[in-house]
Order: sequence, then C-alpha cells, then structure tokens
Amino acid sequence: MIRVSREQLAERWALTYAQDGYRVRATGVPGLEAARPVAGFSPDIEATKDGEQVVVWIVASPEAFEGLKRELAALEEARTEEQKLHLIVAAECAHDIKKRLDAWQVHADQVHIT
Repeated sequence: MIRVSREQLAERWALTYAQDGYRVRATGVPGLEAARPVAGFSPDIEATKDGEQVVVWIVASPEAFEGLKRELAALEEARTEEQKLHLIVAAECAHDIKKRLDAWQVHADQVHIT
C-alpha cells in the first residue's frame, strides 16, 4: 500500500473543494491562505460556499488519528449548524472509524476514505 502524506491529501482535496465552487483555505498548501481556527484548533482545510462552512480534518496515519480526539471533540461541542465536519481518512486508519467517532461523541457530516 502506498501511503499518501497529509500535505498531498490537503492539496488534492483543496482542489476538489475549489472545483466544487468553494472558497478554500488550506493549511500548508502552497498558494492558499491557512485555514482559520475553529474551537481553538486549526483544520487542514476550510471551504465556504453560500453561507455553509466545511471544516476538514485529514487523518493520514494511525498515529495522527488518536491525536485528533481532543480537537474533534472540541469542534463537535462548538460548531454551529452552518459548519459541516468532513474527515478525510487514509484507508489504513479507517478500521472501526464509526465506532471510534461514536465513542468520542463526534458526528462527522462526511467521512471520505482514501
């Protein structure tokens, strides 16, 4: 299995959201402003369109997933109805993802397995 870096995933998905008509900010992506913090944490991508804000966290390695628990729980508590949470998860991190998110009481609007 070829592992894709967080930076590569951020570049690819920032382009995807831009092609879908969103205004995109992405942390660490050349040519784009960094995503603004939400609930005190910085998402990898922030995409806005028609009053909707999508905040995206990328999970590119199993080690990164455990580190996100606090960030995602804080976001879940602070986000408004206009804020949607999307997770982009590398395939090797996807095992039991629904079970983990449920245990953390995090309800993502979309989970993309890549």
